[in-house]
Amino acid sequence: MSDNPQRKLSIGQMAKLNNISVQTLRYYEKLGLLVPKWVDENTNYRYYDLEQSSTLDIIKYLKKSDLTLQEIHDILSAKEVDIKQVNQLLEKKARQIELGIHELNFKKVAIQTIIDSLEAYRLLPEMGTIVLEHFPKRYAFIYCGKENYYQNPPLYEQGLMKLKAAMAKYDLPHFYSLNPASVTRKQYLQPNSLYCDELFIYVDKLYTNNNVPLTEISGGTYLCIYCNDILCEEKYTYQLLDHIQENNYEIIGDCISESINDIMSIRDSRKNLIIRIKIPVRFQHFS
Repeated sequence: MSDNPQRKLSIGQMAKLNNISVQTLRYYEKLGLLVPKWVDENTNYRYYDLEQSSTLDIIKYLKKSDLTLQEIHDILSAKEVDIKQVNQLLEKKARQIELGIHELNFKKVAIQTIIDSLEAYRLLPEMGTIVLEHFPKRYAFIYCGKENYYQNPPLYEQGLMKLKAAMAKYDLPHFYSLNPASVTRKQYLQPNSLYCDELFIYVDKLYTNNNVPLTEISGGTYLCIYCNDILCEEKYTYQLLDHIQENNYEIIGDCISESINDIMSIRDSRKNLIIRIKIPVRFQHFS
C-alpha cells in the first residue's frame, strides 16, 4: 500500500492539492511538523502520502485557532494526545482572543470618541448662543475634589490630574479623559452662589469593569450655551440661568459643563478650550 504510486504526491502536487505554498511545506518539514513519508534514495525527491493531507488540515485548523507552530508540533509529535492538556491550551487561547476583542473594542470606542468630538466641533454655534439640544443617556465616572472650581479656577487643572489618577486605579483607558466635564448639582444653581466640586469623564458601560462606580447622566432636552474660555464659564452659566427664568423653563436636573474638542485645543502652543454648558429643562405651562 505504501508503494502505491497513486498515493505518492510530490511537494508540488501536495501544495496544489491543499492550496498551500511549496515554501510553507518546506518550512513545515524543517520544523518537523509535516515530514514527507518517502524519500527517493536515487534522486532525493520527497513524496507525501495522500493521507498526510488530513494532518495538514489539522495544522491549518489549529493555526486558525491561534496556536503557534511550536504548540502544534508538541501536540502532533506526542506519542499519545493528552486531551486535557490540549483543552487547557485551547481555553487559554480563547481567553487571549477574548482579551484581544476587548482591546479592539476599546480602540473602536477611542476612534469614535475622536470622531464625535470633531463632529461636535464642526457644528459649533456662535459662542454665547443659546440652543435647545437633545442628548442620550450616558454614564460617568465622577471624582469629587471638595473644592469649588468656580471660586478658584486654577484648582480645575489640579482636579483633572486627580481625576486621571482615580481613572488609573480602575484601569480606565486614558482616551476617556479627552473630553472632561464637571457637574453643578441642581441645588447649587443659585444666583451668585454657584458651587461645583465634581469632575467626571463619560465612559461606555459595555466596556467597563463591573467594579467601576458609575453614575447615570440622564438623557433628554437640554438648554446649551458655548464658550471658549474657562474663566467665562461662570458668566455664561448665569446667562443660561437667566434665559431659563425669562422663558418659563423648569430646571429638572444638574448642570453639565463639558469639553467637546480637546483634541483640537493645542494651537500655537496655547489652549483654546471649547466648553458646552448644558442644563436639562422642560417648558412650564401656566394656566
